[in-house]
Amino acid sequence: GKNLFGIKGTGSANQYWGGDKVYKMTKEEIDGEVVTIKQPFRKYDTYEDSVRDRNRLLLTDRYSTVADATTPEDQAQAIKDSGYATDSAYVSKITSIIDKYGFKDLDGQGSPGLA
Repeated sequence: GKNLFGIKGTGSANQYWGGDKVYKMTKEEIDGEVVTIKQPFRKYDTYEDSVRDRNRLLLTDRYSTVADATTPEDQAQAIKDSGYATDSAYVSKITSIIDKYGFKDLDGQGSPGLA
């Protein structure tokens, strides 16, 4: 469905998502237990629509604390706390990727000279 971010197929249609869905099996963490369930995911016409819809979603009131976060780690935590992911290890997984690939260096958040 050209859904680059695994956005669930809930909510109202908008200028980037027409309301179409695909149903897929997914692992979700519920009350500390990982379960496999069939869930609806948004289906996009283009990959660009997927990116634009994610950006639009992150600018909604639901994710308002993300913009206030001052570090990538705090942003990952704010995204999780806002309900974006059910995985209790989401924040550590995201920050591990940030550290592994030196993404802080790309946005001026890292230590100079580290690669």
